[in-house]
Amino acid sequence: MKRIRQAILQMDRRVLTYFNERENRPCVQRIVRLITALGNGAFYGMLTASVFLFINPLRPYAYLLIAAIFLNALDVNLILKKIFRRERPYDARREIRIAIVKPTDYSFPSGHTSVTTAITIILIYLGTRMGGGGWIFIFANIGFLLLMAFSRLYLKVHYLSDVLAGVAAGLINGFAVLFFRREIISFCETILSF
Repeated sequence: MKRIRQAILQMDRRVLTYFNERENRPCVQRIVRLITALGNGAFYGMLTASVFLFINPLRPYAYLLIAAIFLNALDVNLILKKIFRRERPYDARREIRIAIVKPTDYSFPSGHTSVTTAITIILIYLGTRMGGGGWIFIFANIGFLLLMAFSRLYLKVHYLSDVLAGVAAGLINGFAVLFFRREIISFCETILSF
């Protein structure tokens, strides 16, 4: 177990060093900061859910998105980050330079990546029900997830293991919401019918 932990820490240092030694191009910086901003507070998921609420056939998917975002905030941000208490890379290594406002919470797992993964699982589920054009929708969402994961590494606010753990947590959350989708949809429709 100790060797596995050492291998993970070494991989984390290598990836972090790679991004820290690269010159940050202003154009790429702006794009990456925009991508990561869309994950702040699950902005793009809440925006998508807000739009879906007004389109009757998509309303159940809005409920699922909101449930995934809520579940992710609960288990990743309120529980897991406080259990692991991992320092951010720039706190652990003073030579790390970042180009955004420093996040103040813990690093492990990545909240941006986990919530984006959970949202992506719900949107993939929707995409499989869309017919022929659904595959474009699915690949666009997977592409956005990959960009989000990359942005967290590029901005040096997470280690690679934080991002991978975020993907794992997001997969669990997304599939948990899908498993209980009927109950979630029924609960939301009951609440909104008052």
